[in-house]
Amino acid sequence: MAGQISQEIVLQMVSSFHYLIALILISMAAFKYRLTTRWFTLSLRIFGVILLLTPIANSLIGVYVLFIGWKKPITKGE
Repeated sequence: MAGQISQEIVLQMVSSFHYLIALILISMAAFKYRLTTRWFTLSLRIFGVILLLTPIANSLIGVYVLFIGWKKPITKGE
């Protein structure tokens, strides 16, 4: 029983690590594209909603992704 619980904890940690790597890549892409393309912000919103449906640690990442996705796009005139 205890071995099964610890195995589940390790699996959760590994999946959280994968989401953190994805979060770093998303943040880098957000700063590169500067949120100017509509498809990029839309895909961030969809990805954020999907992350909110996962366990707690990943939900916090989902909130961050949604925050990035709903920021006002930066235009070249600003």
